[in-house]
Amino acid sequence: MLQTDLCSFSYKKGSVVPWCKRCGCQNFYRAGKTKEGKQRYKCKRCGFRFVWTSDLPRRNFFSNVIAFATELYATVGISLRKI
Repeated sequence: MLQTDLCSFSYKKGSVVPWCKRCGCQNFYRAGKTKEGKQRYKCKRCGFRFVWTSDLPRRNFFSNVIAFATELYATVGISLRKI
């Protein structure tokens, strides 16, 4: 069960894997950085340039990743470092 939950983070929306906001493709490459220093990506399919940001303000992790790590720690006792 735990292995299935860990594999579920490779899906598109709300995951840690960036995806193109225009076509939904996960085939992209890094295309420099913004003035603020955030990584910029470019989709290989449609050529759209985007910045993949967290859904939480001033955070590097997404809220579902934080919730999943908290749940793992509370139920199984696995820390984020052990994952």
